[in-house]
Amino acid sequence: MALTKTAAFKNCVTCQRWAGTRKVGNFRDKVEFSSHSDQGECVGGIWNRSQKKAIETCNKWEKWSVLK
Repeated sequence: MALTKTAAFKNCVTCQRWAGTRKVGNFRDKVEFSSHSDQGECVGGIWNRSQKKAIETCNKWEKWSVLK
């Protein structure tokens, strides 16, 4: 079962800098991913080149550009 988060949740899975596996919802209003423990590399944030879980956060969050 896929999990979803909207951009209102300022976590890695909705961040422009997160390079983990995810896909945008049909209406570009949410992100779909498989697990809270999914990991991806932070690209350019304060955790640059570190593996971060989908639900982690930081103060350099930037909304993923494909989201409305």
